[in-house]
Amino acid sequence: MTRPTVVYSCVTDQSPLFAHQTTIWASTLLTYGGQRADSVVVHAVESCNSGLAQFLGTLGVKPVLVPPFDGRHPHSNKLVQLESSRLASADYVVLCDCDIAFCGDISGSISGDTLRARRVGVANLTLEQWSRLYAEAGLERPGETVAAVLDGRPTMPTYCNGGLLIVPNEAFRLLTRAWPMWNRWLLERLSLLSPFEYFTDQVSLALACAELELEVDELPLDLNCPTQVQLDRHVTAGLQPMVLHYHEHLDRAGLLLPSGTPTIDHHINRVNDLVRSMRRNYFDNQLFWEFRYAFFPEAGSGVGSRGDNLRAKRAWLAGELRALEPISILDIGCGDLEVSQELECQSYIGVDVSDRAIALARAKRPDWDFVVGDARDVTLAAADLVLCLDVLIHQPTRDLYESLCLRLMELADRHLIVAGYNQRPWLTSATTSYHEPLTATLQRLGETGELRIVGGYRDITLVCWSRSRHGV
Repeated sequence: MTRPTVVYSCVTDQSPLFAHQTTIWASTLLTYGGQRADSVVVHAVESCNSGLAQFLGTLGVKPVLVPPFDGRHPHSNKLVQLESSRLASADYVVLCDCDIAFCGDISGSISGDTLRARRVGVANLTLEQWSRLYAEAGLERPGETVAAVLDGRPTMPTYCNGGLLIVPNEAFRLLTRAWPMWNRWLLERLSLLSPFEYFTDQVSLALACAELELEVDELPLDLNCPTQVQLDRHVTAGLQPMVLHYHEHLDRAGLLLPSGTPTIDHHINRVNDLVRSMRRNYFDNQLFWEFRYAFFPEAGSGVGSRGDNLRAKRAWLAGELRALEPISILDIGCGDLEVSQELECQSYIGVDVSDRAIALARAKRPDWDFVVGDARDVTLAAADLVLCLDVLIHQPTRDLYESLCLRLMELADRHLIVAGYNQRPWLTSATTSYHEPLTATLQRLGETGELRIVGGYRDITLVCWSRSRHGV
């Protein structure tokens, strides 16, 4: 007997959060979910984040570009999957939100000819609202109600959490017409949902099921387990999560936060271990820092850019600038400008891979110039002084580390002040890498220059490299 074809699909856009979540979705699906790359489809609205596209490429997954569904409700972009040719021919389609992490293979739950989904956790719409909705739509409201998973309040039996839907081919074909039609119908009548307009896509699915007379076979909590709320003991009894639905419950490193339930947290730890492992093998600075600056701007680029470390760096730089008297400064990896914003010079250009960081920097010094991009890839003029603080430690490979060092020296017309590891670090993370002592690298690559150590903080050394013709 031929095994049914199954395709797993999600939709992402240019949001740094969605991009980061999609990396977790895809990597856990392939590693813990037991799937192959050719059964995984990432639909990217209008364009795909470059860092995400490169990451997916390492997994063998190629993103598919799609148009937005309707500008009035970005969350309904998930409906564009219904028009995807990659999905239409599959026996089953597993439609996912990108804030899903797999910790097991759910293939054994993909069968039958009925749409499968978990009922909503919170019954936000009242029964009176549902009655008005069905009446306005000219549909018969189901006579029976079901209890929402978390708050226990009554709701419609086809009102489902949209995090994970298992859709057989025939139901997929029918929903391709009905679901978008009812979604747009609701977008013209959002007052019917007030104040829960955010859930238009889920409500419109319930209306589509009513029109098509589609039943929903309820998935157990194991296959769509919320992690952002503390679950009651009676709900978690016997729970063996295979799919975690974590929403935005992430820490500043982009790792899943614990739920407080030991059984769930065991699997959260497994997912986080995989994220750390993936970063050690492939760390994309643009992806990571876009997420960090978008959702945790107060954290900056880490502990090295706040508190005592920040004050120490500012003091050292102020002293060096008084001695070196640079006319122009090129700051590679300027971040949110917390370190550099008080520097004195006639010309300053800040460069960073994160446009979120650059937006913060511009707000602090609108009189300065900034460039978004990797210093190795963008056109930059040489400057009297090049600064590069705590960027080299985030270069995951030796080739990237050395190519950045060479680029820094190339751009330094007189001096380079750079911070990095001059010995094996004693504070490590999945986002940092050590290749060799920084002074050894600069001596080898910049033989005509002179080196001196300016200072240090934590396990970071601050080094000044000067071209010999200028002296120190």
